[in-house]
Amino acid sequence: MLTVMQIANNHGYLRVDLMACQFLFSAAVFFVAILVKYRSVRLKGTQRLKLLLIGLFGFGTNFCMYETVALSSSSFAVTMLFQYIWMGIVFDALVTKKVPPWYMILAVVLVFVGTPLAAGLFDAEHSINPLSLLTGLGASTSYTGMLWTSARLETKVSPVIRTFYFSAAQASVAILIAPQTFIVSVIDPGVWLYAIPLGLTTAVVPTFLVMRNAPKVPVGITTIMTGMELPSTIVLSALVLQQAHSAVVVVGVVLICLGIVVANKDGIDELRRPRQSRG
Repeated sequence: MLTVMQIANNHGYLRVDLMACQFLFSAAVFFVAILVKYRSVRLKGTQRLKLLLIGLFGFGTNFCMYETVALSSSSFAVTMLFQYIWMGIVFDALVTKKVPPWYMILAVVLVFVGTPLAAGLFDAEHSINPLSLLTGLGASTSYTGMLWTSARLETKVSPVIRTFYFSAAQASVAILIAPQTFIVSVIDPGVWLYAIPLGLTTAVVPTFLVMRNAPKVPVGITTIMTGMELPSTIVLSALVLQQAHSAVVVVGVVLICLGIVVANKDGIDELRRPRQSRG
């Protein structure tokens, strides 16, 4: 996703050109799926509003990610996004009023230590735009809100229907923010060249795979698997975008990935238990 964002940005397409179209595409895909399989499902007004709220957090995440990529790079943007790990732990501790277990605290330390290294703050060859730090933190904050609401609001509704509202909310906000830009973008074939891959990689494919396979493994393992976006983005940025990464950056990425694994110790323990004892 972020690699495509970077390529689109390099070719002069900004988030105002792409966001509405990419989520309009993903909403259309799931709308067709609803017509085929879930036409008889009816939701209450409050249910729709809750699902749209999740989409608003998603819009905030993507909006800030676009800005971070434009101001820095895809690898820096994904590094900042993964601050949701410690934000989620802190937020959960505040809500539950419980001190996190030792491995959660260790995960926070690993992420805190790994972030400045992975972001290139100690790399003399790279300069960091201060505004990109703010937009990156905005993305991780919105992502934390999206994960928290997604895990608690209308979880019994079909993933197809939830993702339709998730995409429709983001497309609607993007169109309302820049209606004139949308009118121009929607008829530009160049925009769709990037909007369709972005729609596939931000909603259609990942949502389908996660929703299909998440029930088969512990929640923590799902988090670890989605966390592989960090190293994969670093690798793709090097191979596709020819972005150079120092050994210090690689060490930082490894520390953040270790933080993801450590934070999900419970999920790993559950997966290692015999199938019978997992019920």
